[in-house]
Amino acid sequence: EWFDGSSMRMEPDHTRILDEACKLDASNAQQMELLHTYFGSNMKTIDFWLTYCILPQETKQFPQRLAATAWHLADNGQGKIIGFSGTNDGHRLLPVEVHQSDPDEATLKATNGKMLAIILDNPCYGTILEETDPQSGQSKPLWQSLLDTA
Repeated sequence: EWFDGSSMRMEPDHTRILDEACKLDASNAQQMELLHTYFGSNMKTIDFWLTYCILPQETKQFPQRLAATAWHLADNGQGKIIGFSGTNDGHRLLPVEVHQSDPDEATLKATNGKMLAIILDNPCYGTILEETDPQSGQSKPLWQSLLDTA
């Protein structure tokens, strides 16, 4: 699936180099650059990497992607709004029908910073330093440096 999603953009020489996993060599800088070029924005590759390598414990619980907001809860025919799990920093974005109710249980209060702590404590993440564009000699914007490392 990964290869199919990226192979349309590959040059024929690159296709032969990357078409089988047994041909990959992590110590080959040129090959790693090709992998980044062709698979760095491939969503199937990114989903796999996040699910199995970066956040395996946090993502293994759900067999499929679930996406909903408080607006989905408020948009029902019976007018019943039971609950919504999320952080309390977005309470101003809730529909009028939905009211913030912070839990009394200590284990639930800690969920606000849990994902942030998981990401910050993960050794796969690093600090993105300010870079200088070699052509212009000017500092790249932080967002550009972030995209370059993705």
